[in-house]
Amino acid sequence: MLAPSAHHLSARRAAMLLFAVSCAVAAQDRPLTVCFRNAAQLRPLTLALTGDAIRSYARELNADIQITCVDPDVTISLLAAPRDHQPPDALGAVRTRGGAILPEIEIYCQPIRAMLDTRLDLSEARAYAMVAAHELSHYLRQSGRHGSAGLDSEYLSKGTLAYGVPRLRGRK
Repeated sequence: MLAPSAHHLSARRAAMLLFAVSCAVAAQDRPLTVCFRNAAQLRPLTLALTGDAIRSYARELNADIQITCVDPDVTISLLAAPRDHQPPDALGAVRTRGGAILPEIEIYCQPIRAMLDTRLDLSEARAYAMVAAHELSHYLRQSGRHGSAGLDSEYLSKGTLAYGVPRLRGRK
């Protein structure tokens, strides 16, 4: 395979920068609308708390998140278990087509619940929201890459799901 030319790399970097800027502008212009599809049949309270909890990640995602199923930007399907082509312990996934990450996210409830020591609605909701925020980050960045820590970490531990990731704090 031939290496890309310097001009190609510059054009690619410029396109990536333009995309990042347009995403930031879009996030400021209008909210990111999200619809939860409750295929796992979560209790209504758990579902409502999951919606509240996902909005708490607005700063990390650089997006004003609103929950609505009227023409949503992103659909998050809450499924009982991973699909056959996914590892059985997968917590969530994004769908892709032609290298693009689609606005279709799947959250797998049984593996998440298996990692928690409690069945409290709020604890489950926070865990579902954290996994959803992680997958939303992939979609918004249009990248399947992971970071070394925090929300973009490839693996979420039992402690992270139960107690959360370190959050961004405002400067004093």
